Amino acid sequence: MSELSGYLLFIPIIFIIVVFHEFGHFIIAKIFKIEVEEFAIGFPPRLFAKKISSTIISLNAIPLGGYVKLPSIETPDKKERFSKTLSIKKIIIFSMGSFFNFLMTFLILVFIFLTPHKIWGGEIYIEKVAPNSPAEISGFIQGDIIRKINNNSIDTIDKLVNNISENKNSPTKIVIERNKNLSVFGSITQTERKELNITPRESSIKRKVVQNVQNINEEVSLELAKKYNSKLEIGDEMTEGKMGVLINIKNPKQIDAQLSFNESIKKSYITMG
Repeated sequence: MSELSGYLLFIPIIFIIVVFHEFGHFIIAKIFKIEVEEFAIGFPPRLFAKKISSTIISLNAIPLGGYVKLPSIETPDKKERFSKTLSIKKIIIFSMGSFFNFLMTFLILVFIFLTPHKIWGGEIYIEKVAPNSPAEISGFIQGDIIRKINNNSIDTIDKLVNNISENKNSPTKIVIERNKNLSVFGSITQTERKELNITPRESSIKRKVVQNVQNINEEVSLELAKKYNSKLEIGDEMTEGKMGVLINIKNPKQIDAQLSFNESIKKSYITMG
């Protein structure tokens, strides 16, 4: 039954995508004052049709496609014919379908991020510090829990990434919690808070993966590279982030989240790559 529901849900999704796609062609053609003979949703047989102005709006029985019918060179009309329009206009009209699908996806993402929702959060900690990275130079070590960045509380990976990106190439204060061993065997520990100063890189860097490192600015050992990306092999390039750390999350929990409009726009843009 659930499999059938999935197939049934597929139909309205395709329908919405088709409507947006064809509307992109339609609206730009109208803006360019090019006559549109028919704006059709679905494939024949036809279920409904109505002529509005000079365009037939039709709904067809098979909701798995659609089309915008533009006049051919043989069709007599008083308006500008599509076949005689400038090439740049044709390119724009053809491309608007894909653009409108992109726009629809973007708007859906913005709406999702604006709506209150649950996300995974917890204690964001440093799993690995790359050699000669901004993090190592600033005194970060494996196991440090990142609590604040410039007085902004950090309890999700997104918050960490966004705050570091906003402060790239700028002095940044990060509050961390660190466990300090008070006994020889590490059975007794004490948690201490420290404020460290770091200047995140302007952008990520790449280092060549090698067996034996000769230049720590340009190379990284295979062992360390495997911890960043298990698929890397000798000769590959490893990309490091602005801090030069590998982060993870512990004591995970679901927390309430709702982004502002500007944050939703930014995250939607990042999500779509």
